Amino acid sequence: MFGDDVIKHVIVVFTRKDELADNNSLKEFILKSPPVLRNLLERCGYKFAFINNKADKDELRDDVDVILDIIYKTIGENNGAYYTDDMYQKADAVLEVRRNKIRNERERKQTELRQQRDQIFKEAEKNDLYSTDGMQLLKDTREAENMLEEKRRQIEDIEEKNRLLTQKLQAELRRQSTLED
Repeated sequence: MFGDDVIKHVIVVFTRKDELADNNSLKEFILKSPPVLRNLLERCGYKFAFINNKADKDELRDDVDVILDIIYKTIGENNGAYYTDDMYQKADAVLEVRRNKIRNERERKQTELRQQRDQIFKEAEKNDLYSTDGMQLLKDTREAENMLEEKRRQIEDIEEKNRLLTQKLQAELRRQSTLED
């Protein structure tokens, strides 16, 4: 969603360190974590930290210092560059192109399948292969398919409205940020 460049800026912070007993448990936690999490940690250069939600001030300060060290290291690795809204906009544009290709391909396949189905139904009707029960089943099937198609359209409309609202929110946040500066 944020593009390939975001991974250079990712730091994973695990909360609830207090539920793991010691450093061995922390290592064990990482080693036994799901492959998708281990993959994320590898891709971001193993930039992760744990924080104890219930720590006293000294322990909390130590955890925060570890996180700040990782942040400073990340800033140095990126030569002071940070993930920008422009980077997000470019990644979002690429994703939108992909979404459109997928949507178009899905619609093309659905149209093709409907045409094949309609051809089969026409052949069956022409050859009088349907009984009264068969015709009712055919009608029910068509109605169900039409309802599913309508629901799919509604979902796509909601997704598009959500995308537009997200863009408006981001624009408003940028505007507010500019006003505060």
